[in-house]
Amino acid sequence: MFAVISLMQTKLELYQKVTPLAKLGIWEHRFASGETYWNTVMWDIYEMLPQDAPPHQRLTELYRDHVQLNQLVSETLETSQPRVGEFQITTALGNSKWVRLRINAVSDQHACHSLYGTLEDITITKSLEEEREANVQLLNEQNSRLSNFAHIVSHNLRTHTGNIKMLAELIPQEEDEQEKSNMQRLVLRQAVYLLETLDQLSEVVDVNSSSFDKIEQLNLHRAVHSVLQILEQTIIQQRADVLVDIDEVILVKHKAAYLESIITNLITNAIKYRSSDRLCTITIRAINEADHIVLEVEDNGMGIDLLKHGRQLFGLYSAFHGNSDAHGVGLYLVKSQVEALGGQVSVESKPGEGSVFRIVFS
Repeated sequence: MFAVISLMQTKLELYQKVTPLAKLGIWEHRFASGETYWNTVMWDIYEMLPQDAPPHQRLTELYRDHVQLNQLVSETLETSQPRVGEFQITTALGNSKWVRLRINAVSDQHACHSLYGTLEDITITKSLEEEREANVQLLNEQNSRLSNFAHIVSHNLRTHTGNIKMLAELIPQEEDEQEKSNMQRLVLRQAVYLLETLDQLSEVVDVNSSSFDKIEQLNLHRAVHSVLQILEQTIIQQRADVLVDIDEVILVKHKAAYLESIITNLITNAIKYRSSDRLCTITIRAINEADHIVLEVEDNGMGIDLLKHGRQLFGLYSAFHGNSDAHGVGLYLVKSQVEALGGQVSVESKPGEGSVFRIVFS
């Protein structure tokens, strides 16, 4: 008998030593007496002290999804089969955690006598899963852009080089000197177009291949006024009126070159697609929404039919108004440079009324 008792005591001591090492919370609730048992890991996970323990029914308030928790308990009571669920909780100290709750019932043909199970802090595991899913999504997006980019490069370079080749073959056959001179000018023009295309594609490659280095806290007010100084002559020539409503202390975490490019493209886009019926007015403002800085660039220009062109608006080489100076690269770069660092871009627009572009910085 003594040997059996010693063995049981040894197992109990081992259990009490091992469960904290495994960081596995163990609990039991008995319905008849209303008693609840927790091991020390349970208190640690919930970040509570024994004297601060709430009544059993209030413990569920720590769980954000009460419906899922109640469903898990109900299924266990009804089936007397073990169940497991993952929940997001807010601890007694106000910290957010993810936990894995395992639950089982002790019952007979008449009633359920108790519930017992384990509780495990899986916050780090969940964080790694979310990071992995985000990386997979980013990889899929990059692959999609790469596929689209390869198609565009192939199409555009083939077009320009094809035109140059055709003209180069026709020039030696042409006897009229005037026509030959015209063809030579066309070759030169196609060469210029080809160089412009290569420059534009170089910018796209830079955005899609850049890493997260050189990210810094940037003063948004200063960045906007710096771009306005660069574009001063264009703004004056086009008689555009630019209003800036940005607090001088607002900071955004971004790459300086990207931020300048984003602001430049949005302003030049507003000027480029101004209405011929009224003077161009551009309003640039920054607001704080849900702990994110939002940059808005609003214009009273031609506007965009989003029902017709919304899906293609930020596509590479997407242009809709037929302007001779429209290349369809600017908004693509804006979207790429914003999303490259976890931000979001959206637009509200109506034909003939103007547009509002919104940049949400991460």
